[in-house]
Amino acid sequence: MNDPQNHFDWERFIGLLLAIGVVIAFVAFLFTHPEIKQLTLPIVRFLAALAAGLSAYLFAGSLDFVGSLSNRLQIRAAGAFATFVVVFFLFNYGLSSDLAVSNPPPPSPPPEIDNQELPNSPLELEDEISPDYSTLEELLSSANWRAADQETAKIMLNVVGRSEQGTIEPGLLENFPCKELQEIDSLWVKYSDEKFGFSVQEKIWADLGSPTVITPNRISAINELITFVGWGLGDVIFSYDDFVFDIESAPRGHLPAWLHDTYCFGAHEQCVWETLVAPLVRTEICT
Repeated sequence: MNDPQNHFDWERFIGLLLAIGVVIAFVAFLFTHPEIKQLTLPIVRFLAALAAGLSAYLFAGSLDFVGSLSNRLQIRAAGAFATFVVVFFLFNYGLSSDLAVSNPPPPSPPPEIDNQELPNSPLELEDEISPDYSTLEELLSSANWRAADQETAKIMLNVVGRSEQGTIEPGLLENFPCKELQEIDSLWVKYSDEKFGFSVQEKIWADLGSPTVITPNRISAINELITFVGWGLGDVIFSYDDFVFDIESAPRGHLPAWLHDTYCFGAHEQCVWETLVAPLVRTEICT
């Protein structure tokens, strides 16, 4: 005959091991590289919450509750569910806030400065070799807008030293070289008959009051820009595949839009800034 006490001891022991594992996972994850956190947080969060819920279920089973079998099972299930929810949100908010702290806050719009000082930015001093714009010009002149957008991404990522990674991060475009930005923009403006280009987008943004506030509670401050240029509807941004690459039907300022097709490492609000506002702020400074 099985010893009930022995059965309960095993449940308590396994539950304890699971609880310890959840604590170790949480502490270890705090010291993990931010980029790894960004990619693995959803999986780790779910598995930790599941383990914590099972731990609570086993611990509850080792306690001597008075009542029917049905009542005891309900108590165990309720405890397991409550623990799952608590640990899930602990990982969600505890580690998500840690991700946000690991990156610098969204930069405020840089002050107006003399264009004569712009060549002293680190990016411009780093490499004096001018990018090759011939492919971009050929694609634009032939109205191959999507390929031209991808070529723009290739050039700009190469300039900031991210061509191998193919990704962006908050602050990357803050010091983008004005010479290269103006050259890219001039080609877009020329071959689109002033319908596309960073400067076209900047003028639209300025006409809307240059909205720059991007926080969870006030992200709607730039929703009008998103809707006007056709990148989305309100605060919902369309998939890059749903963007319009036909100059006749695309809204004014719709392109370039390659940033919407590029993965950003960073907190959500900071990446929204980098995708929507940073290129416009830099274009305004370089003008």
